[in-house]
Amino acid sequence: MQSLSHTQVCLIVSMNRNSIERLRWFMHYGRPVHKVSSEEIVDVLDELRSPVFFLSTGRVATQWYAEYFDRIKGFAAHHAPQPNLAMQSKFLYELYQSDLEKSASDQVAKQIFMTARQEYLRYAYKCSKRYLETNNNLTFFAYAIAELMPQAKFVILFRHPKGFLASGVKRSWYSGNRQAEYRLISQCDQADTNLSVADKILWHYMETNKFILQFCKDYPARVYGHDLMNLSIERLEELHDLLEVHQRVTIRNVLTRKNQNVQNGNTRINYNYEELEFSDSANNIYQDLSNHFTHLQFTNSLG
Repeated sequence: MQSLSHTQVCLIVSMNRNSIERLRWFMHYGRPVHKVSSEEIVDVLDELRSPVFFLSTGRVATQWYAEYFDRIKGFAAHHAPQPNLAMQSKFLYELYQSDLEKSASDQVAKQIFMTARQEYLRYAYKCSKRYLETNNNLTFFAYAIAELMPQAKFVILFRHPKGFLASGVKRSWYSGNRQAEYRLISQCDQADTNLSVADKILWHYMETNKFILQFCKDYPARVYGHDLMNLSIERLEELHDLLEVHQRVTIRNVLTRKNQNVQNGNTRINYNYEELEFSDSANNIYQDLSNHFTHLQFTNSLG
């Protein structure tokens, strides 16, 4: 039997890798119906089927929402696609806090976002799928995404800061979780060095949601707010309507378990919440978000 040359072996390995890669995309997105190259996708972004991006602090059931929408025909839903942009999100937050003009920061954000997501968006276009991502690391990319895709819609997930604090403490944020520290934002002037762990988590909550709230004010016709504490079948059906999703999914049992987990998360805290330095400010941000979305709904206008 004739042995293969090194070049032939490399060619076979390369072909297998390409086949595996195509199979992976095919399994998630289905059969392609359009053709577009990686270089061309930027020219047809406005032709994508109304993409949806969830903005949040994290710890607000983002994985649950991704799994839920992935069960709906026509969606290609992702919770943590790779790269997850965690460190880039922190970098972008610091960039927006710098003296660089916002328009310049937006351009940097666009380049990072497209580098990270061009293949996902490309296959969404090729397979005529509606791209949806719940990854909270995209929050500080909101302005870039809104400019790149004027038809995109945004769902704002938020919860009471006390529940968010309990979740952050449970995951050792700012207190030994080295992996989390690479992506958690912090005060750029390092004034937080003497803050308690709880106040650092609340500060993270405040800064992220202040950014989100400003984005909502700048793009009121393209955002929808969803308070995790009010998660219900009726609210999900409302979200379906606002996102123009006509398929209904039977989710009563799953939703009940999710609500139980959320309620339990609010009780696991060993701090006197009311005495924390940032508790009042965090409560105010939460109330501002709640008030902002009390009567705000999607409209057909994207102005």
